[in-house]
Formats: sequence, structure tokens, C-alpha cells
Amino acid sequence: MHEPQIISSPQFTAFASVVARLGGSDRVAPEDCRRVLDTLVDQYLAEQEAVERRLILTEAEIDQQMVEQRRQIEQQLGLDRQLTDDQWRALIQRDTRLTLEEYRERFAAGLVTQRLVAQMRPDWLQEVPSPSEEDLQAFYNLNIQQFVQPTWCWSSTSSSRPWAWTMPAVKQARERAEEALQELRDGESFDDLVVKYSDDPSSRYSGGELGNRYLRREDARVLETLGAAFLQTAFAMVGEANQLVESQGRLSYPED
Repeated sequence: MHEPQIISSPQFTAFASVVARLGGSDRVAPEDCRRVLDTLVDQYLAEQEAVERRLILTEAEIDQQMVEQRRQIEQQLGLDRQLTDDQWRALIQRDTRLTLEEYRERFAAGLVTQRLVAQMRPDWLQEVPSPSEEDLQAFYNLNIQQFVQPTWCWSSTSSSRPWAWTMPAVKQARERAEEALQELRDGESFDDLVVKYSDDPSSRYSGGELGNRYLRREDARVLETLGAAFLQTAFAMVGEANQLVESQGRLSYPED
């Protein structure tokens, strides 16, 4: 028999905030509050059951599982480098709207649930059939955009803002952008050219880095700032920096 546990208002508020942000909102709708409370109660019951069955994960085990997930995400992003801790934290926050600490807490709760299911209802796992070739093909067809057009890309940019200037200045900006692009094709360093040609103070001395250099396809803020043409080009390029893009009043050449 589990001991009664009182869920305080601050505990519910904090949990509801996490649920809302995971759903892409700032707060839980009033009609969903009961469902969120039920979920929180289920989580507490699962934790109590896990303690009784001695299934609680150690901090080291949680850390190891987090490392494994991080590696999987790096592979999914097609990176040829490991994410730094700052990049990993920014990626989690941008994708889930949670801090890394909040994400880790939800991740650990999910691991506990998996262990409970594996011990209490192993038949649930055994009853899941292996997918057939037709099932795999149907899943691919349904999610083909995620396979051929990934959600994320890694990008830097060198840019100028010509449309705030007079027409002669616009022409000069275009000529400078084309000159920089030619130097890049001739073998000059992208980072050096950013310093030489870019007028973007936020990224000029960081190799053109866009924050943590990760762009998300559906990010409204990025779309508003850089424009659809820039995003389309950045996601279409693989290991390239050879195309001048005109978007949102700026001339850019992204490096993927």
C-alpha cells in the first residue's frame, strides 16, 4: 500500500508549465488541467511503485542514457562532430522549450516507466510484432520529408543588408558579395571572409555562426529573420558555401 502523497499547487504549476512548453504553448488550457493532474498523479504512483520494486535508476545510469540519446541525435543530424555542452543545451531548449535540467527530469521519468512496463507487463512488449517490409515502406512514405528534408541543419552565413541603402549602394553590396563568393571558391577560408566582408555584427567575428549554428526548418523566428529563400537554400546544401541568396533584405551565402 502506497503512502498518501499530497501534490502541492507549486508542484502542479511547475509540471503544467513543462507540459505546456512541450506542447508548444505558454500555459495549459483550463479544460486540460484535469488531464495534466492525472498525468502527474500517474507519475508519482509510478515512482512509488518503482521504489518498492527497486527499479529506481541511479544518477550515473540516467547520465549514461542521456549520453546515448545525445549520440543518437548527433547521428540523426548527420554531424561529423560532437555537440558541445552549450550546443546540446541550446538544441534541447529550442526543440522542447525546456531547460536541460527539466528535460533530464522528464527523460528519467520515462526511463522509470519503461522499467515498470518491462517488469510488470512484459507481455505488452512480447505482443508487439516486428514490422514487415510493407510496414517499413508505409512509415517511410508517411515520413519521407523527415528522411530527405531533415528538421535541422548546421549553418553559418556571411551577409550584407543592401535594401536599407541607396540603389548605388545596393549594387556595390552585390558586387562585394559576389567578390567574396569568388574568393571562397578560390580556396579562401570561410571564417576569414566573414570577417572581411560581413556587416552582421552578431556573427562577424565568430565565423558567421548563427547562435549555435543550428537552424530548425519550422522555426518562425528564423523564418522571419532570414527568410524562406535562405532556409530553403541552407537545407538543400550539403557541405557547400557556393550560392548567393537574396532574402529578407539581405545578401547572404550560407555554409552548411
